[in-house]
Amino acid sequence: MQRIEAATSPRWIRTIGPLVVLSLLLGPGCRNTASTDPAPRDAVTEEDSTNPPLDSGIVADASTADLADAYETGDPPEECPEEYVYAAGTPIINATPNLGESDVDLTSGIGDRVPGMVVQMWHVPPDQLDGVAAQIQEAIRLSRVTDGDRVEVTATRERLPRNQDGRCYASSLARFAITIQPTQTVEPDHWYEVALDAMPDAVAQYLEPVPRGRFRQGHDARVGRIERDDKTEALTIRFTEGMTTPSLSLAPTVALTQAAANVPGCHLGTPSESWLEPGQKFLYVWGCSGLDPSEAFEVAIGGTLQTEDGTILQDANGMYVLSVEPTGWDAEHRTYEPPLP
Repeated sequence: MQRIEAATSPRWIRTIGPLVVLSLLLGPGCRNTASTDPAPRDAVTEEDSTNPPLDSGIVADASTADLADAYETGDPPEECPEEYVYAAGTPIINATPNLGESDVDLTSGIGDRVPGMVVQMWHVPPDQLDGVAAQIQEAIRLSRVTDGDRVEVTATRERLPRNQDGRCYASSLARFAITIQPTQTVEPDHWYEVALDAMPDAVAQYLEPVPRGRFRQGHDARVGRIERDDKTEALTIRFTEGMTTPSLSLAPTVALTQAAANVPGCHLGTPSESWLEPGQKFLYVWGCSGLDPSEAFEVAIGGTLQTEDGTILQDANGMYVLSVEPTGWDAEHRTYEPPLP
């Protein structure tokens, strides 16, 4: 059973707007009792007691334009003003597994770290922010991918400062870090997944789809994702961690075959020298004019690629062969994720 501990943190800045039935689920402490009139205003600070409650009083639908100011550009001031500007609109709640610098949700070789989640919120009333973060904190889970066995964890949350990553985050954005500490052993030779259990509709209906957060503490040389670009007829083959080659003579080669024939036009677009140091996370293949993604095909990577600890990508025959099935493509994002064993 998961034990939840709220970490204390200084007052930071957040972004807010009208939410829904959350106040009923989160209790009186997360509800505004001073006013039930969600009159729109230009800005509301956390000290203002007239924030609209998290109920059905949605002011406007959110759009990508609402997020245009998510990051302020230019050189940030020495200190970001600690204020939270309430931006009216449909609540947006985003929870993303914290896999570090990885651009693949399948990441290996991360060491002893156990990823948590970063929660970002727009259009959420100030007095509801912590309650929403608490709901997500309570729902976070860690499980082993191979058999689904759950790992018991202790979760904590912390409000993140506005001035992070060398810039000031927009005052209409609230950010929390949820960290987890396993109370059981996380084995470095197994894959795990950080995800969320089901939550009440009052939060779930505003929660964007949570990316899969699969990780392995130990090294595991494999392809984590393939992306295709129909316009350039190119494929980006992303690895679960950085790869290097022992020498230029062992730099990778790539061949695509479909219906037992080579796909015409495919060229390796990643220079051989780039594989020497540091580890490269993707391999670029362009000009595959004869590839039909609606049919199965094979990707064969030769040469010698290895992880930081020397784990070789290729098998004893000197090739890493991946069968790409048409049913595995994400049509919307044009990505393919090979299944884990």
